[in-house]
Amino acid sequence: MLRAFDAVCAQLRLPNHEGGWARKRIASMIFDFAITGETDEKRLIAKVLAEFRFEEGHASAGLFSSTCRMSTA
Repeated sequence: MLRAFDAVCAQLRLPNHEGGWARKRIASMIFDFAITGETDEKRLIAKVLAEFRFEEGHASAGLFSSTCRMSTA
């Protein structure tokens, strides 16, 4: 799962600092897929990239503001 996380962050060109909202969301997505039984690294990467890009493209303002609210709570 760590390799999938690193690969997704690299493909999205996310900063390496810990605690960024996008990195936390990606980690959460990978964890959620793993709980459902997905363990293949390539499929994890593809699923997370697809879902992250969907969220970002369809609700970028809502995703950003709701994530910021969650991280300050």
